[in-house]
Amino acid sequence: MRASWRALQKEDNVESGREEGANGERPMIVSIVAVVIFLLGSGGLFLGIIAVVAASFVRVNLPSFDLLVLLFGSVVIWPGLILAGYNLWKRKKWAGQLAVAIKLFDCMLAIVRGNVFALTLDVIILASIGLAWKHFQ
Repeated sequence: MRASWRALQKEDNVESGREEGANGERPMIVSIVAVVIFLLGSGGLFLGIIAVVAASFVRVNLPSFDLLVLLFGSVVIWPGLILAGYNLWKRKKWAGQLAVAIKLFDCMLAIVRGNVFALTLDVIILASIGLAWKHFQ
């Protein structure tokens, strides 16, 4: 009776997409995507706060678009990536949607600014999230 209950439970997990790795661990692609997204958010927030504080003390004349991007990134984008990375580690599907939305916005920003390197990194991250999508719940 106990073995049949476990078999039914495993079938339910497979049908709902909650089947985990061989030893009950998260797939490697999910771990990599979660850590990269979290580090991008943490590093961006740290550097953004330093840039905003330094720009206000040193009185550097930044173009208004750059200042707007720094402030918006420090308040919305980078904390959002930190939140998404943490919840991607927990395999939450909404965190994947949040990360995709932020990265698509970043792609548009990279196209407007003509930054090919940022656009390439964003496309690689979006493809990685796409590869890990079936593992999110």
